[in-house]
Amino acid sequence: MGEPYPEASKRRVPEHGNVTLVDGPVFLLDRIAGTPDAKLAQRYTGPLLVIPRKGEVRVGGELVAVGECCEAGSLDEVSLVSDAQALIAQAV
Repeated sequence: MGEPYPEASKRRVPEHGNVTLVDGPVFLLDRIAGTPDAKLAQRYTGPLLVIPRKGEVRVGGELVAVGECCEAGSLDEVSLVSDAQALIAQAV
């Protein structure tokens, strides 16, 4: 079958905070927790996909449940309450 990925390809993601998971060349993928920071706002311009992981995530004021996904017109439309987390993705 296949072989395990080399140890150098593995990494641990911290439980809290914003984390870049994929940085191109085809798409961007970040885990966000709380309010997106200025660095994320610069990376994500235009429409993006929002995938809630835990807690209350809203897009354009509407609740998006964990397990669902939603397209946001911009990162400004996305809000997370307290300890909520979501994945955001965008084509490059």
